[in-house]
Amino acid sequence: MKNSFQCPKCNSTEVVEVLGQRFSQQNVPLNTWQTKIGIQDRYICCNCGYTEEYTRLNDDFKNWAKGALKKQRGKDGFV
Repeated sequence: MKNSFQCPKCNSTEVVEVLGQRFSQQNVPLNTWQTKIGIQDRYICCNCGYTEEYTRLNDDFKNWAKGALKKQRGKDGFV
C-alpha cells in the first residue's frame, strides 16, 4: 500500500497516508527515556479500513536495530 496506494485486501485505490509526528503515541520508543523514537507512518484504506504501518528508517532507528539484532543472534549467526 505504501508504494502503490492500492489496498491488497479489496483493491481499492482510496488510500490515505497519515504521516507520523514526533510526539505521537504510535511511535516506537528506542530507549528508556524515549528521547529517541522510531516514527511510524500509516496507510489506511477508506473502503475496507485495512491499515499498514511503516517505521521511518532514520539514523536513530538504524543504530538501535543494530544493537537489537546483536542481542537476538544465535550461535549460528541467524536471527
